[in-house]
Amino acid sequence: MRNTTKFGELTIAGYQDEVIATSKNYNSPNDALIGNTLGMAGEVGEFVEKLKHKLYHGHSIKLKMLAEELGDIMWYLTAAASELDIKLEDIMKGNLLKLRKRYPEGFSKERSLNRTEGTPDK
Repeated sequence: MRNTTKFGELTIAGYQDEVIATSKNYNSPNDALIGNTLGMAGEVGEFVEKLKHKLYHGHSIKLKMLAEELGDIMWYLTAAASELDIKLEDIMKGNLLKLRKRYPEGFSKERSLNRTEGTPDK
């Protein structure tokens, strides 16, 4: 069931439903996870390449082009989450809770340098 009637009212859950509806049929969940992860990595590479060309090669870059690459990254991320049966909204909430705990007053270099949670060497 779709959680939106038109894109103007798109919800997070509705977006995830649309991604599922437009996803490729893979032979197995494992293939789907790998395919979507590789797709996400490829799209991140395209985003980075556009930035590199702007910063180091003097190319102009349009915000629309970057937005399209971010959209592709989001699509593959959402498809991978869906293969794992994880709601995108849960990922977003979990990430915000983690960052609020880590940086309760906003990002600080000091807190970043002296983290103790989530670091394998501490």
